[in-house]
Amino acid sequence: ASVYVQAPFVPHFTSSVLPRLRAPVVLVTGSWELPQVERSNYTDALLASPKIAYWFSQNPVYPPSHKYRGFAYGIHHESVAAFARALLRPAPAGPRTRFALSHHTKHRMNGWMRERLPEGPKLPIDAFYDLVRSAAF
Repeated sequence: ASVYVQAPFVPHFTSSVLPRLRAPVVLVTGSWELPQVERSNYTDALLASPKIAYWFSQNPVYPPSHKYRGFAYGIHHESVAAFARALLRPAPAGPRTRFALSHHTKHRMNGWMRERLPEGPKLPIDAFYDLVRSAAF
């Protein structure tokens, strides 16, 4: 099973839900907007818990490991499954790009951010996440 936990609810999940789990889960933590997940005693406990089989976290707060992987902040919870599919595909060969511009965004600050960015084609979501997968951040 997999569980998505919004960043502000990580302490509650760790102290109240995690102890009640009967089997290990794949955990995804993040937030569409601030706050983001911050390293704390709660996140340390998640990483150490045998009830967390694997943890994907927006804005990585730990180095990648056999149990933990970070992904870029701002990936909307409605499209996190498409991003997970991109993470499971083989890593592309060659140098990593520095960043990738979004295929689209629903973010409320989109207007003023977009005014300052160059125009370009918008990618289908799977192609965009493949680009994010290969980026260095």
